[in-house]
Amino acid sequence: MCRRIFISPNHTWVNVEMNGAVRVGIDDFVRKTISKIDEVDLPKLNKEVKKGEPLFSIKQDSHTINITSPISGKITSINTEHLEHPELIALNPFELSWMCCIEPSNLSEELHALKIGADSSIGIRGK
Repeated sequence: MCRRIFISPNHTWVNVEMNGAVRVGIDDFVRKTISKIDEVDLPKLNKEVKKGEPLFSIKQDSHTINITSPISGKITSINTEHLEHPELIALNPFELSWMCCIEPSNLSEELHALKIGADSSIGIRGK
């Protein structure tokens, strides 16, 4: 299945779902650079977040990387599977590595700041 993936400069990908929600995950660059993720700190459900604010963090050994939100809105779901199995993030960047879904509050304006990525079955390549 081909889908349109948007890439944020903060190393996240964004996929606009059919219901208007936005699914967010880390991009291939972060996954390959870190390789092994030991722990994930996900946002709280129903939390309001603004573009550029901390959204979630990933940890490897004693290092923590804070990832900022690519868009503004309310957290509607989180991928709790990563809390117990952070190693799943390395398996498939677009099916398993999503971190949360956001109900966007300003998508039409904020989407313009993102780049369009390649078909998710191939991987991310900025265009």
